Amino acid sequence: MWISVKEASKLSGYTERAIRVKAKNGEYKFRYIPSSAGRGGKKMQILLESLPEQAQRAYYNQVGGDTQFVVNTDYTSTIEQKRKGDLRAQAVAEYRRFEKELLKRGMKKGDIRVTFIKQ
Repeated sequence: MWISVKEASKLSGYTERAIRVKAKNGEYKFRYIPSSAGRGGKKMQILLESLPEQAQRAYYNQVGGDTQFVVNTDYTSTIEQKRKGDLRAQAVAEYRRFEKELLKRGMKKGDIRVTFIKQ
């Protein structure tokens, strides 16, 4: 059964972009279908059976009515973990800008860290 990238994203916990990348890297089977939306006129679909087992179970829980227990055994990043990682990366980038500016002003690195943390 073929499903949309958006639906695969919701089932697996990955972003839509991550689903497309994984498909193009051969992790998931995919196909393009004609679409009137967008400039390319094609839409990617993912083969449900190529997704991890817990994503398949989640799909059948939504559609079927038979409730199956879903366990994440992949230990892959969820959307929430990605969000936290993005926030950490943002903090590092902010520190580097702060450090660069204060180094120009002649402040020592040790003092910059202390100043940054106090903010």
